[in-house]
Amino acid sequence: MSAARTAQAEVFAGAAAETDETEPAADVEIDASASAAELRPLERPRSASHVTGGDDVRAEDETRRRNLPDRLEPGAVYRDVLVRRRIAGRLPRPDTTD
Repeated sequence: MSAARTAQAEVFAGAAAETDETEPAADVEIDASASAAELRPLERPRSASHVTGGDDVRAEDETRRRNLPDRLEPGAVYRDVLVRRRIAGRLPRPDTTD
């Protein structure tokens, strides 16, 4: 994708540790967003994400869009756009029963 005017991207990735008082909503979280005043894709975008780690890994994958249809058309102009992607996961807990 290309942006004709300005583009701004921000990425946050974090990990949390379990405490005695509260348990975090996710052990690992990636939250990324990109915005543009104007966007004119040259071709249809393709994106994919895969969370691996076995059957014990629980993951969430969420995408939000502003001023963008589900299927972008090459050459079309989209204005004041935002795409936000969040991937979060819970890791398996070690077996503490010895």
